[in-house]
Amino acid sequence: MRNNIAGIILAAGKSSRFGAPKVLQSFLGTPFILRISDALQSAGIPDILLVLGHEFEQLFPKVPSKDSFQIVENPDYELGQFSSLQASIRSLPADVAGTVMCLVDHPHISVGTYRTVVTAARQDPDTRS
Repeated sequence: MRNNIAGIILAAGKSSRFGAPKVLQSFLGTPFILRISDALQSAGIPDILLVLGHEFEQLFPKVPSKDSFQIVENPDYELGQFSSLQASIRSLPADVAGTVMCLVDHPHISVGTYRTVVTAARQDPDTRS
């Protein structure tokens, strides 16, 4: 039975309203992506994909702790978040049954919230929400 759940962090956009790449931002000294990936891992999601797009070549070397996740490039990032989700899903291993999608600019979602989602998905894998 496929029971693996992967985490997907979407960070491919231009961050034009924000004014700086969100993937490189920190809160209280911890990068957003590490806050998110740590929370996902603590909730029992060891496989995490980080989707980059805009300025991929410039941002990739600056991403902290690259060993914490697989980095996926979305060359079609200008088509929006759905294109990033599609790029990440194409990169998932065959044994992944579901995903938890996260936005890089939402680093304050708690481990408990992620754990609740994972528990519900594993208890009822046919749920489509």
